[in-house]
Amino acid sequence: MRALSSLANPNSKKTIILSTIGSIIQKIPNQDFIKNSSKSIQSGQNISQRELINFFENNGYMRTNTVREDSEYSLRGSILDVYPPGEKHPVRIDFFGDVIDSLRLFDPISQLSLHNINFISFNAGNEIILTDHSVELFRRNHRELFNEDYDKSLYSNISQKIRTNGIEHYLSMFHESLATIFDHIGDAHVILDKEYLPVLDTKFDEINDFYNARKDDYNTEGKRFNLLSPQHLYLDKKKLSEILDKRVVIEFNSFTSGEKKSSIYLNIKPGIDFSIAKIQGENTVNELLNLSKVHHEILVCCNSNGSLQRIKGIINGIAKDDIINEIKNISQLKNNFSCIVYPLEKGFKINNTLFVSEEDLFGVKFGRPTVK
Repeated sequence: MRALSSLANPNSKKTIILSTIGSIIQKIPNQDFIKNSSKSIQSGQNISQRELINFFENNGYMRTNTVREDSEYSLRGSILDVYPPGEKHPVRIDFFGDVIDSLRLFDPISQLSLHNINFISFNAGNEIILTDHSVELFRRNHRELFNEDYDKSLYSNISQKIRTNGIEHYLSMFHESLATIFDHIGDAHVILDKEYLPVLDTKFDEINDFYNARKDDYNTEGKRFNLLSPQHLYLDKKKLSEILDKRVVIEFNSFTSGEKKSSIYLNIKPGIDFSIAKIQGENTVNELLNLSKVHHEILVCCNSNGSLQRIKGIINGIAKDDIINEIKNISQLKNNFSCIVYPLEKGFKINNTLFVSEEDLFGVKFGRPTVK
């Protein structure tokens, strides 16, 4: 929820989201829910304790005597302690009337204050908030989906606002509509790993197998379990394909693929293995010079400016010519043979360009020997 809140309230920073197949096909709360379940406060702000408490109670926080866990809050006179979900430390809000006098992080174990802060953001404690509206929505959906043959214990517990284990599997029943991660990221580009399709097929098989194996199960009282079909929880393959077709997609493949509208295909392959040349006692720089005759572009990536100058000197010295050019940015790569300060652990080939790292050539980082 914290990550979704960050996407719903973006700052000027550029963002990279690393996700899994299971996460991108899973349905999640929409942007309106995330924005309405987020609140920020700052020191010196005019806001009443009651307004903040109402926010916490309406967004899945639990009132306790002592705050020690995520999504808990406590009230002691003019002090309101809260543990925002996903934060390392809880925050102590000290009020002077309806003004926030100070914000202090504190240790949840010792309860001692750590240091003052000026600003803090709160997100929903859970993607399912048991409000009067959400409970009524659940009850209506339950009556439509599950007849008298199904177990009613879940219906009874939710009607009493009792949170039960596995409630997250019924997310769609608590919301008017759901979204996907793609609805939260604007027109961001999508990068897919080369194993994307096999993993996607496997994931859909697992989801369908799980549902089909349990959809006709009964409990000890002869009642069927409340099991939602996959369409309530996940995108299907067709819908996912339609979403990706409307975006710029960068797909990593180890083979050349045909062109596709609004997509970028990068032909990425492993780099050159110099280990055999090293074992045979051959000079890896000579091997690199031979490669320059068959590759359109070679870029030697160095870990520092010092190592770049030394490697450049070695290559030009063995070639007996100034054949390698120094560049500051990969976008400047135009010549056949170039070097750049760009720390790279392992080389690779992308389209017609060969990237070579220090470790590829010399086995270790090419630094100066330690002076004793």
